[in-house]
Amino acid sequence: MDRFKQLFFDRAVGVLKRGVLWESGLLQTCRNMITELGEEGFLRVSLPIPRLSFHNDKKGVDLIFDVELGSKTLVSRVDIQGVGENRRKQLEPLLLLRAKDPVNRALLEKTKDKISNHYRQEGFTEVKFAHTDEIIFGDDPSRAIVRISIEEGPQFFVGAITIEGNRFTKTEVISREIKIKPGEKYNLEKLRQSEDELLLTGLFSRVEIIGTVDPKDTSKKDIKVVVIETKAGNGELGLGAVYEDPRFRIRSFVGVAYKNLLGLNQTASARTEVGLPLNQKFERVPFIEYSAILGYRAPYPFEVPIVFFSQASLDNYEVGTSPGGGISNLQSRARIEERIEKKFSPYFTFIYRLHRFEHATTKTLVLLASDDPNNPTNPNGLNYDPGYPPAIEIVDIGSTGPGFQLDFRDDSFNPTLGSFHTLDGELAHSALFSSKDVGFYLWMSRNSFYVPLLEPFGLALFAGAGYADSLDSQKQIPKARLLTDLSLGGQGSIRGFSPRIFNPQQESVSTGFYNVRGELRTALWEDLGAAIFIDSGQIFSKTAGAQWVTGTRHDGIGMGLRYKTPVGPAVIDISQGIGPDKESIKFNFSIGVF
Repeated sequence: MDRFKQLFFDRAVGVLKRGVLWESGLLQTCRNMITELGEEGFLRVSLPIPRLSFHNDKKGVDLIFDVELGSKTLVSRVDIQGVGENRRKQLEPLLLLRAKDPVNRALLEKTKDKISNHYRQEGFTEVKFAHTDEIIFGDDPSRAIVRISIEEGPQFFVGAITIEGNRFTKTEVISREIKIKPGEKYNLEKLRQSEDELLLTGLFSRVEIIGTVDPKDTSKKDIKVVVIETKAGNGELGLGAVYEDPRFRIRSFVGVAYKNLLGLNQTASARTEVGLPLNQKFERVPFIEYSAILGYRAPYPFEVPIVFFSQASLDNYEVGTSPGGGISNLQSRARIEERIEKKFSPYFTFIYRLHRFEHATTKTLVLLASDDPNNPTNPNGLNYDPGYPPAIEIVDIGSTGPGFQLDFRDDSFNPTLGSFHTLDGELAHSALFSSKDVGFYLWMSRNSFYVPLLEPFGLALFAGAGYADSLDSQKQIPKARLLTDLSLGGQGSIRGFSPRIFNPQQESVSTGFYNVRGELRTALWEDLGAAIFIDSGQIFSKTAGAQWVTGTRHDGIGMGLRYKTPVGPAVIDISQGIGPDKESIKFNFSIGVF
């Protein structure tokens, strides 16, 4: 009885899953239960719609099922017909049904799909299954023979390969993405992979691979690759705003890119962005944020199957604030970086930063509001407090380091199932053109998990950690890392607090942190959803000759709206820090994955 009750709720539809009577859903639920029982070997189940028996108070109802399961049918043997003995031995490991297993029609269909895929990878493109009885019953209803009858058809090999439609793209760029060569077995799976790889280059709006039998040798199929090229150049221009309490930023950006230099699938790009930050009272903050980036991307450098990236940039940003925005950390950087990437599978990508040189200036400023009597120079906005001169660090950081990505998400931009993991390492040393007093290593790990629950709910979880240690126990880690990568607070960290408000000790030689976040999400209407969340994080650090100092754990809670867009969810959050260091309620807007 308990097994049947569990089966009902497992296969129920709509509100029946929650124990709410919905008569219109009973028929489909019974069909689902029959399918489930059939997969357990009960092939002659009789399960009509249940009778309803209402309680006297009309607040409850019993469902009365008249069930006839019949006998459970087991597999006596599996016969593979239409093939030779050697082929039969190759196919046996693909069988999902074995002797003494319950007869399961769904597993039989999956077995046929696996066999069909195996044949298509071997060049048998016309393989099919004979239209005969697949489950043979005898006198004993508890036993049945599973029969799979195969018509192999001819085996094909690859003949000539021709390419059409590439007016500008070099033929070798297309050829290296084709995963099959002349003389190999005509593998349909590799042809589909080739189409996907060519589309992923972004050079073509359409790719079609056509196979035709060679009239001179009917055992071969010639391949014709037809492509339609996209426009190589594109540009972007925009004006927008970003709100991350306590700052409201008006931003404009311009970008251009050309993604097929010399027809070699190499990309050159340039992008600039200018931001005007305001405080909570919309008073002008006395600096302008900007960035300028030049990028270059080259797949298969020197015919090596990797992707090479190079980037040069200048930027100036406020990287952190104090509660209310009275203290500001500014960072100006000039950076040149070269790295390589290799995608070993759809899930695993290896990254190595060959070298990154960064000239960074970090300033810590005390700001005065316009209504402060000590602010005589700028009555219309914030200004520097003359009583507190800026604390300035100027440093060169030359570094190298590996990294990787593991991506098991069902969707890169709007995931609901799976996980995403990154690990990044950085080693800085004077031999890599760092300042003579700079030497450290740093590791950063980020992990996101997406777990579907009962409709319409789902979980989004994040666990991140970072650790940095100076190579010389007497030399501190630069502020260019302490106040950015190794700090906590803000939208991508602990919501309910200002961005990067929590920092390690100023002269830390070792530091680490953890950051965990969780969201319970639910769909509201079409692409609109809602979420409640809780974030937490803590920093540990030590200075030269001292013991580790454990910082206070900081927590934030909140709720928000999520709207699905092609580049990730648009997020509007209302959040509040918890504990004695809590700030005012924060409002945040962002676009991107969790």
